[in-house]
Amino acid sequence: MKIHNPHDALIKELLASKQNAIDFVKQFLPAEISRLILFESITQTKDSFITEELKEYFSDTILRCKLDSSESEIFICILIEHKSKKEKFATIQLLTYLGQAYNQQLKNGNTLNLVVPIIFYHGKEEWEVLSSRALFSNLPLELQEYAPDFKFVFSDLVRMNDRDLDKLENKFVIATLIAQKYSQDPEELIKNLTRIFNTFSGVKNRNYIKSLIVYVISLVKVDIKDIIELSNLVKQPVKEMIMSTYDLFIEKGIEKGIEKKTIEIVLRCHTNGFSIENIMLITGLTEQEINDIIQKNSLS
Repeated sequence: MKIHNPHDALIKELLASKQNAIDFVKQFLPAEISRLILFESITQTKDSFITEELKEYFSDTILRCKLDSSESEIFICILIEHKSKKEKFATIQLLTYLGQAYNQQLKNGNTLNLVVPIIFYHGKEEWEVLSSRALFSNLPLELQEYAPDFKFVFSDLVRMNDRDLDKLENKFVIATLIAQKYSQDPEELIKNLTRIFNTFSGVKNRNYIKSLIVYVISLVKVDIKDIIELSNLVKQPVKEMIMSTYDLFIEKGIEKGIEKKTIEIVLRCHTNGFSIENIMLITGLTEQEINDIIQKNSLS
């Protein structure tokens, strides 16, 4: 499948780490819910409750966790809002999502677990999401009682204060949130690149840093002069990773349409630990095409 939204891959990769998932959820869940959760039990699942109809609006990352006071489990679903703009009927799409989530559990014969949705929004426009009941506020109170009503968590990343983000202890979460906060504003994103990458001073997890570099370069148009200037302001080994990743994008641009070179780029990325999602962003190939190239060349 093609990646239509680079934000999805970055969030999924961030939350694949248990500690990142814990720190991310603690940042966005209300305190009254956080205190009920056994955070050490958090795991990211491979499931999705997104239907074909909902792909236009959301992608999801699903975390499973136990409650501190019992063996009961809940799903925390992070929904990346795709359109990055205000959607009047977002709660209707969310209602469809919740219905799918519960129906899917029943069809699979699973225990019915509560679903707590977090809408993750990073659009430029300020947005107050209307509750599903508020959509029927023109009706008499007697009829409003029949309107669907449910709670969800809404996170407006762009309106979050940078100083509050910098207070977080998890460097991966800080850098990801800053990058996504400015993802709709390339000029501001470029201004914050040094800040984003210097967050990783002393961090040893090179794979996630590579993912963040791919994410940023895929969003903004930067020339080699900007990249050299940026790399001179950050420390090794991040400087080296920025330059080598940028070279892959340039090679792909120059050699577009030359199959042999594309195969070389795929194999080099794979050898150097880039995720499939990142290789998709760099090359424009589908997941199946990339897996085919890797498999074919590993057998030869």
